[in-house]
Amino acid sequence: MKKRTVFTKLKSKLETAYPQYEYVIRNNALLMYNRDANTFIEVLSVPILRYNELNDKMTLAFPRILTSGKIASSEVKEYIAPSIDTYSLDYYNLDETHLDEIVENLFTGLIQKEVTKYESMKKDFE
Repeated sequence: MKKRTVFTKLKSKLETAYPQYEYVIRNNALLMYNRDANTFIEVLSVPILRYNELNDKMTLAFPRILTSGKIASSEVKEYIAPSIDTYSLDYYNLDETHLDEIVENLFTGLIQKEVTKYESMKKDFE
């Protein structure tokens, strides 16, 4: 896939799957914003996908959901925050099923676990 195609298709799929968030493509990055006015971190952008022109690589980052407030009295606020973990994405070889899997597992942590497992197995064979 081409760079622009990856950005637009992923944005479209995310808008369909998670309409409570807003998605914007800016400066070679797909950013996610929280629309909920009850959160104090509403303006913070969370980068999902970035493109680096210097090395022609895309980096994928998964947002994380944080909760704050009291749990017993149900004054809990949920908001999205950027993750420090980033993953290299071979965007030339992406297809629709890969994008669907990214969208489906955006908040589950499943892809991160699979990548960690793969990297640890790779180290065992080096």
